[in-house]
Amino acid sequence: MKKIFSRILAVGLLSAGIIGVSSCDYLDQKPENLKTTDMIWETRVEAEAYLYNIYGYIWLSTDDPVVFGFADETSCVFSNTNVRNMVEGNWGPSNTLGDNKWSAAYRGIQKALVFEQNIDRVPEGVLSTDLKTQYKAESRFLRGWFYWNLLRLYGPFVIFEKPAEQDEDFNNYVRRPFDECVEYVCGLMESTLNVLPDVWTSTAYLGRPTRGAALAVISQARLLAASELWNGRISRIRTENCWHHRPKIRKSGELLLKPPKM
Repeated sequence: MKKIFSRILAVGLLSAGIIGVSSCDYLDQKPENLKTTDMIWETRVEAEAYLYNIYGYIWLSTDDPVVFGFADETSCVFSNTNVRNMVEGNWGPSNTLGDNKWSAAYRGIQKALVFEQNIDRVPEGVLSTDLKTQYKAESRFLRGWFYWNLLRLYGPFVIFEKPAEQDEDFNNYVRRPFDECVEYVCGLMESTLNVLPDVWTSTAYLGRPTRGAALAVISQARLLAASELWNGRISRIRTENCWHHRPKIRKSGELLLKPPKM
């Protein structure tokens, strides 16, 4: 009887020891909110999560004034939208466009700059050079997309070439001339053309930017630059410059654009 009891006691102590060690390992994990900035660039999972967070700043508003056309001549079939209320005369000083896309865009831009500045710190054995190149191209596309939407919504914007510090005097940052903003957007998009594919072959990458998407943004930005809004009259030279990209977009097999009648 004593032998049986001793065996049971030994097994119990051994089990308690194993559970204790496992519990210690579990409790020794560092909480997510206590991770340092340096830890982000140590693993592929953390680095990719940072990139996915930048994608999270893309807005999919069903009441985007740029998409619906925030103008008197607009006809909007969607009820209870800002555009519909405005064209029906139900708009006053107390009405706003809701979410602040200026702030959202610049939060995404700042995170993209941080990502591009640090992604090469991830060890080569953890994240390949090809993937780093791809991810940086995606980040540049996202920056260009944010800037392009700022240009459509607000006109000329402030350009950041590096992450801003918290103690910086932001009064030193001024909006750049319109033409410079257009060239900056197009430059960011053009920098991705040799990296982004025409079509993603893996479903894991669905929703990510492609070469055709970058060319489409360039074409749209150039078309805006050629419009009467910024020229007083339609600029034939600028319009031809816009449609110079049309064959490239068609070749990508994704988009087909038709030139406007002049």
